[in-house]
Amino acid sequence: MANMIDDKLTIFEVLQKIKDGKFVMPAFQGQFVWNMEQIEKLWDSILLDYPIATFLFWHIDDSNVTWDTYFCSFLSEVTFDSRKTADSVNYDLENINIKHTDTAILDGQQRLTSLYLSLFGEAFIRPNYARKNPVIKFSQSY
Repeated sequence: MANMIDDKLTIFEVLQKIKDGKFVMPAFQGQFVWNMEQIEKLWDSILLDYPIATFLFWHIDDSNVTWDTYFCSFLSEVTFDSRKTADSVNYDLENINIKHTDTAILDGQQRLTSLYLSLFGEAFIRPNYARKNPVIKFSQSY
């Protein structure tokens, strides 16, 4: 039976763990689908100190992960189409090293991916009718 642990982490601590490869997503999670307006509203909520809900984490180890359990790293780059909707190839499946990666995100993927891309990633906007190499680039590196 699973144990419930109420460890509190700041958003920055979670994002740092994502950056360090400690937190991943299980492969059964859906694709990143948020648009730029949703990301802006999330930041507005944070800056206005509104609640943004909780996150659900799954502690992973040798007892609950098998050789055929796949995970995905968080996106570090996204392209939005001209309507500002995510239009990128999403997550690549991978096996993980349980000694290094110990947590999977079960709820909060869209919010955490949006925050991670905003602080550590790169975003592009593909103009109307463009095929490749978006012209407008937004980037933030820390």
